[in-house]
Amino acid sequence: MVMKLRNQQHFGNCDYSFRGMASSHLRNRNLRLMCTKARLTVLLQVLMFFTFAWLFLENTNIALKRPYSIQSLTAYTCEEDFGYSNISLGDIQSGTRKPYSEQNQKYILNANKTCLSRSEVLLLIIVKSAVGNFKKRRIVRETWGKDAAKRGNRLVFLLGYSANDDIFVNYENTIFDDLIQYNFKDTYENNTTKIKMALLWILKFCSQAKYIALVDDDMYVNIPNTIGFIKRAGKDKYLYSGFLIDKPRPNREPSSKHYIPESRYPFDCFPPYIAGASIFLNQHTVEMFVRVMPFVPEIPFDDVYVGFLAQKLRIKPSKTTLVRLDGFSFYPQNVSDIKYILSKHGYEDDLMFRIAHIETLLST
Repeated sequence: MVMKLRNQQHFGNCDYSFRGMASSHLRNRNLRLMCTKARLTVLLQVLMFFTFAWLFLENTNIALKRPYSIQSLTAYTCEEDFGYSNISLGDIQSGTRKPYSEQNQKYILNANKTCLSRSEVLLLIIVKSAVGNFKKRRIVRETWGKDAAKRGNRLVFLLGYSANDDIFVNYENTIFDDLIQYNFKDTYENNTTKIKMALLWILKFCSQAKYIALVDDDMYVNIPNTIGFIKRAGKDKYLYSGFLIDKPRPNREPSSKHYIPESRYPFDCFPPYIAGASIFLNQHTVEMFVRVMPFVPEIPFDDVYVGFLAQKLRIKPSKTTLVRLDGFSFYPQNVSDIKYILSKHGYEDDLMFRIAHIETLLST
């Protein structure tokens, strides 16, 4: 009977055996323990099944939605200039070729006093922010943005335009005077225009900045680590660094946010580029980017577009593993990672930012 009970692996059998034996062995503790163990074993197996199923679905979902990962079975063989712009760098430098476009966006707000009082700015941080993201800008100012200001660096926010938010944006700028706003509609499709305007603003209003960080407003930036990083990178003539996408391809899936049809971009590859959520540059790189911008046609992805600028200039993007862009990067158990990296994606609310800021302060 005992051996039979040990081999029974589900609730029904265990309960049936227990009832059949209980009248003659009510005081047999071993039988009760074995039945309890059988029940726990089944519960554990069910729990493990659902846990693995959940993890599988989550990982599949992340892989499908991850913006910086494009899978392909085709070998990555691309032309040097990717066919996108037939104007050579020599033609640009000699002035013999006309640009594709001129920059005609107008400022609404330009934060022109940001760098006015300083002869040199070590680090200028431009946060690309959706016009309606008032809460995110507030918490950035109160956490890692405050760290940047204490060290004599500069922080500004770059916005497009929305009539619905206009009165609130003007009030915000009256208080903080740190908003750059242009007159284009603030949409995902205009992100390339936004980053072009950022580069132009740097040259016009903060050309004394030695280093520049372009980041999204859902990134947490560890300022002490970033300062150390750019000082070490100061030996390079050109700085164009961050999370490297080294073999990117156009996304041909119509349902994807990153879809681009062959009619608009008929080539098989994009040049290597730094993911736009966190890009580190120096002033010399910005100057050269602005010089070639009019000669490179726009593409609806800002970071890919900057990759084209770098490719045209023969500037090789440099990889750092200290920028984290995985789909779900905020977990309570790994929040202390922020002590060791430059920036991290996925910060959406006050609590996330404040926990990371406390961890940063504790490490300095």
